[in-house]
Formats: sequence, structure tokens, C-alpha cells
Amino acid sequence: MIDFNIFKNISQIPSREIISGFHGRMIHTEAMTLAFWEIEQGAKLPQHHHIHEQTSYVLEGKFEFTVNGETKVVEKGDFIVIGSNI
Repeated sequence: MIDFNIFKNISQIPSREIISGFHGRMIHTEAMTLAFWEIEQGAKLPQHHHIHEQTSYVLEGKFEFTVNGETKVVEKGDFIVIGSNI
């Protein structure tokens, strides 16, 4: 969990390859996760869920994403808000 009494730059959070082709920097709080992803072309994310809400914002590129049965191509400027356990 993040220390709410400090300021950080996203570069201070190490990038980890969470799933093959998905490199992420995560900020976790008690109620949500803010995810910064770098995704390799052609990488596939298996269906999953987590206990925190998640918000993702597309800085560049585009990809197909499915949330709760709804599939959409998201691209630069789009954001995704995913509720807890969806």
C-alpha cells in the first residue's frame, strides 16, 4: 500500500512483467489500483479480477479490452474504470 504522507514520481515505482508481455507500475490504495502499463504488441491478458477497483488511462497505442462481458478497442486518451471483483 502507498504511503499517503509522501510524494513520488512514477519512475520511482519499478516496472514488473506481471504477465508475459504486460509490464506494469502499480499504485495500490485500500480501495483502488492505478495501473501504468506498457504492453507488447500481440500480448494477451487472461480474464481475471482483483479486490481493488482499477483505473487505467491509455497514453498511446490502442488495444482490445473486455470488462464484464463488454469488449471495446481503447486508444490514446481513453480510460477504463473497473470496479472491485469485476
